Amino acid sequence: GSPISASTTVHGAVWFGSENGTIDVFHPETGTIRQILDITNSGRSKKKILAFEPVGDTVFVASEFGVSLVNGTTGAFYDTYLKFGSIPAASAVNSVIKQERIYLALDGGIAVSKPSATNLISPDSWISYTVNEGLPTAKITKVFPYKGNLLAGSDRGLLIGPAGGWNQFHPALNGKLIQ
Repeated sequence: GSPISASTTVHGAVWFGSENGTIDVFHPETGTIRQILDITNSGRSKKKILAFEPVGDTVFVASEFGVSLVNGTTGAFYDTYLKFGSIPAASAVNSVIKQERIYLALDGGIAVSKPSATNLISPDSWISYTVNEGLPTAKITKVFPYKGNLLAGSDRGLLIGPAGGWNQFHPALNGKLIQ
């Protein structure tokens, strides 16, 4: 098998994501494992599973090429999003957080779903922040809302923005890799 790169629990089942794109779902009550191979069989050269975000019966699956929405019970794929605003298509999504909006940390910047967006496949449904918009780095590892702004983990520390520009959140974290 391929090394495990991410894991989560959904309805009592444990989901494991692999470097080759395979998702293994272990059901402890029955001792069975179900494989979800849609990403593995996608034909993409980069397909590592990077993170999961379970929300109700949907699991947001972050991979090296985008975000897929998967039914948490059946394993069926609903959609895959590949392009987020001005960030290059098929960029690695390092983490996804779903609250009132969807927050993505990418190799290329940050993407946040627009409040009124209904078609998230469209790049226009996303607000993107890149080095062109003042991010000090394109390598974002985590992002989440914080007091009307965003906090973003990066390869250069913990960042806060966009209000007032993108700045270091705390000097002690400057230059540190935040994962």
